[in-house]
Amino acid sequence: RRVWVNRGFFVTHPGQMITILVGPPGGPKKSTSVNLAVDFLRDIPDVNVIANKLSAASFVDSLNRGMVIDPLSNLARPADSTGFVSAPELSVFLPKQGYVEEIVPIITDIFDSKSGSWRHKTRGSGVVELHNPLVTMLAGTTPDWLETNIPTNAYGGGFMSRIFFVW
Repeated sequence: RRVWVNRGFFVTHPGQMITILVGPPGGPKKSTSVNLAVDFLRDIPDVNVIANKLSAASFVDSLNRGMVIDPLSNLARPADSTGFVSAPELSVFLPKQGYVEEIVPIITDIFDSKSGSWRHKTRGSGVVELHNPLVTMLAGTTPDWLETNIPTNAYGGGFMSRIFFVW
């Protein structure tokens, strides 16, 4: 997130975007559009494409990118915890199951793009620390599914206000 310009470093706050393509079932190929974008991103080095069905713990683990060598100092530092969630069917990423209620608040918190460390305590792994977390998501769904299946905590916690819907 630190970018060099001719007068020194400045901090950028990249735009994180959750985009959901909404259309009728079997309609204008929402899943095909999402998959085309993912195929393009997989060809770009260092893009972390995250699976669309996972628990909250595995979601956090998939953002943990380990250590990298800083080109300016030649010292090891934590890699930025970035990820692109591909959800051709939003119902797969956010099913009506209990464990998914943990993912929505995590994405909502990470979406604020806070610089520095973000910590998440897990039952099995202890504390997982992410460095400069950033999540982007592209998904597809139907209007009916949005109306009847979005977990209730997604509305009250600010998650839905962070989404760009394309109808």
